[in-house]
Amino acid sequence: MKRSLILAALVAFAATTAADAASLRRKVVRDRHGVDVLVVSVTPSGSKVYGVDIVDASGSVADVVAPKGWVGVAAADHILFRTGRRPIAPGRTLTFRIYTADPRAPLKVRLRNRKIEPLGAERTL
Repeated sequence: MKRSLILAALVAFAATTAADAASLRRKVVRDRHGVDVLVVSVTPSGSKVYGVDIVDASGSVADVVAPKGWVGVAAADHILFRTGRRPIAPGRTLTFRIYTADPRAPLKVRLRNRKIEPLGAERTL
């Protein structure tokens, strides 16, 4: 009996984690002024995404540009993007632009749901 309950809990956890998985991509582009811009693309597959938290341990972020309907704030090594009305729907892609002095610095990314709870595990790009 205990074994079947534990197995059921593990299957439910795995299903939730898989449902909240998302595709994350990064690309470096140079704008017309010669400044490196890091473009992070997010494509959720299970739940709508209402927040994107990014940590840049190098602290090289100069500015951020949020998509329409989102707000972006950068302070030291943390970047927060949030929305209340325009979440990223499963299967859709939204890009976030980060102006940085070190485009090769590793980024830790965590996605958030409507209640700002984490969706899946933190990932490194």
